[in-house]
Amino acid sequence: MKVLLAVSGGIDSMTMADIMFSHSRLYGTLAIAHCNFHLRPGDCDADEALVRDWALARGIRFHRKDFDTAGYASEKGVSVEMAARELRYAWFSELCRVHGYDALAVAHNANDNAETLMLNLLRGTGLRGITGMAQSGEGGPDGTIPLVLRPLLGMTRKEIEAYARQHSVPFRTDRTNLENEYRRNGIRNLVFPLFEEINPSFVRTLNRNMEHFREADAIVREWCSEARKRVMEGEVISLPALLGERHWKYLLYSILEQYGFQPPVISCVQRLAESPGHTFAGKTFSGDGYRLVTARERLVLVPENDSWELSADKLYIEAYPYERGMDLRRPAGTIIFDSDRLPDDAVLRCWIAGDWFIPLGMRGKKKLSDFFKDLHLTPVEKERVIVLAPADSDDRHIYAVIGYRIDERIKVTPKTSEVTSITVRP
Repeated sequence: MKVLLAVSGGIDSMTMADIMFSHSRLYGTLAIAHCNFHLRPGDCDADEALVRDWALARGIRFHRKDFDTAGYASEKGVSVEMAARELRYAWFSELCRVHGYDALAVAHNANDNAETLMLNLLRGTGLRGITGMAQSGEGGPDGTIPLVLRPLLGMTRKEIEAYARQHSVPFRTDRTNLENEYRRNGIRNLVFPLFEEINPSFVRTLNRNMEHFREADAIVREWCSEARKRVMEGEVISLPALLGERHWKYLLYSILEQYGFQPPVISCVQRLAESPGHTFAGKTFSGDGYRLVTARERLVLVPENDSWELSADKLYIEAYPYERGMDLRRPAGTIIFDSDRLPDDAVLRCWIAGDWFIPLGMRGKKKLSDFFKDLHLTPVEKERVIVLAPADSDDRHIYAVIGYRIDERIKVTPKTSEVTSITVRP
């Protein structure tokens, strides 16, 4: 097994490196990766020198990389913490791929786990956010790392400090850890000392609780997985089916959380779903990568990058002779009409408010907006509707709604000699 160790030079990662080197028979071939984020002038270079010298003295392969962390944070519009995380894990993933490392070892410990629990609780979270980190099995933030190991997850910070003293582990102290500018540092330096006064073993207690939460989460996720099949088809949620579930609010939370929606947005959708006196259809909510569009008795999830444009490859057009008695029934998405009754200058365009037609089989005119209501089309589906219309843009009496219905003017009659069918491809 080949394991890549993420080592910063701090007490946690240097202790992890020492323990794994001392037990290298268990872990296999080791290599070290060090990130120089250039956030602390002078200190970052000293950190790198310590890690490099330690690795070389033990014959361990050493990888290092410089990052313009502040520039990346500014460019991406994220915090410096998030920038450093994205940069280092992207590089770790690249190292694993290029050099064939089977796993990445990181120095998260029991205190880190407890801090993450508190941060998630303050942000707002479902069960998954309070289950804590796993000792192994995760593939990094984007799943591109084969395996992530957390050898120190069972050790508290005090136990790590005791080990470092006993084994003379060299390390450097990041002075920014003593500052409370970052939320994690504030919890570590201000909140946890108070918890320790109440319960000296609070870190162990919180980690034990997270094990129970993890078991509960597994049970809930199993139920949600089965319930999801009952209320959802593709990326469409049936509102009646959802509301028929006893624990529908958490089920909806579980579904929308997976699509990148934040708790405040999910709460708004929940309130809307249980308020029958309010107009439900026609509302849009934004998540991370998805939009949620409400329709009559449906919730439709649409990718943010889903841009549907009219193009020739989305339409299949075929013309053929008409024979008396020919079956004119066509599958959904296909229209058929008399070729000769459609003017040569007819055009394809997106529908416009005010468009109307006389749907096949009816006598009176109908606005397309009302036609869409009858079909219960979602706003997204309406965005994609195209029509066959007169070339004169002022004439709103259209010839057909592609994929749905034709106007009475172009229907097939006993005098028809040729028919045309148009099918919309997905």
